[in-house]
Amino acid sequence: ILFLNKEDLFIEKIAHSPIKRYFPDYEGGSSSVKDGQAYFKRRFLHLHKKGLQALANSANSPGRPKIPVNKEQTE
Repeated sequence: ILFLNKEDLFIEKIAHSPIKRYFPDYEGGSSSVKDGQAYFKRRFLHLHKKGLQALANSANSPGRPKIPVNKEQTE
């Protein structure tokens, strides 16, 4: 399981420090949270050949983490 934790801090960080500055192969929007999460999920999947569930949440969100949208399987 990949937890993309502290989504609120990620949102703040990419507003001032674009992902592409540190990851030149990133092609998503400079301040797009969804693009950034998808990018890091793909990088993680590339390194791990088993199935993966990715969850995103914010430290400020009450309750439990968001339910994963889908489960990626690699072969």
